[in-house]
Amino acid sequence: MAIGDIGAIIDSWEFDETRGAFPDIVHIAGEVYAITYAADGGTGTIKTVRIDPDGVIDPAGMDTEEFDNTQGYYSRITHIDGTIYAIAYNGPDGDGWLKTVSISGEGAISFVGMDSEEFDL
Repeated sequence: MAIGDIGAIIDSWEFDETRGAFPDIVHIAGEVYAITYAADGGTGTIKTVRIDPDGVIDPAGMDTEEFDNTQGYYSRITHIDGTIYAIAYNGPDGDGWLKTVSISGEGAISFVGMDSEEFDL
């Protein structure tokens, strides 16, 4: 394969069978990744998944949570420190929101003790 050539697809996974709009993905630890997106009805959703070094996808035993049960469009997730991540997104009424979430190296998602802030009214 020459430089710049795209190889064959190794694996694929339909992470939401109804809707998966505007996804973003971030590495958590080892083989664990998190995906944020707008699910059915526009709700902000986060899922964790395993992707091994050979590109094989394994969602078994991973976690799924809503980060906004009203609207969560155009989400972006970034690592802050340790197990803390920040999700910026277009929330209810089209306003800008920032929420923090804890994601363990095993893929468990928790909003307990985390914060949220509407930054664009």
